[in-house]
Amino acid sequence: MNLEIVDRVTEVVESIPSGRVMTYGEIGRLVGTSALTVGRILNAHGHRMSWWRVVDASGRPYKGALERALAHFTRNTPRWLPELRAYEWTWRRQRG
Repeated sequence: MNLEIVDRVTEVVESIPSGRVMTYGEIGRLVGTSALTVGRILNAHGHRMSWWRVVDASGRPYKGALERALAHFTRNTPRWLPELRAYEWTWRRQRG
């Protein structure tokens, strides 16, 4: 796996604030890879990042992870993403 892509995916995922989400596809477009590659990176390296803030295009975490993902959400997220657009995060590179 390309370590530069892994680092870029990690940077974007870690920039998503608490209570917000981004889709695999949006992250893929930002870093120049596919949604599938983003999923593979999260599968391999997700334990080191906030994987629960990355959802599919319908606003759900990967299959079988709903309960584990919900455990990470803050109480200001009233229920599981009733509308993806309400919780979507637009990434901007941090200056520094």
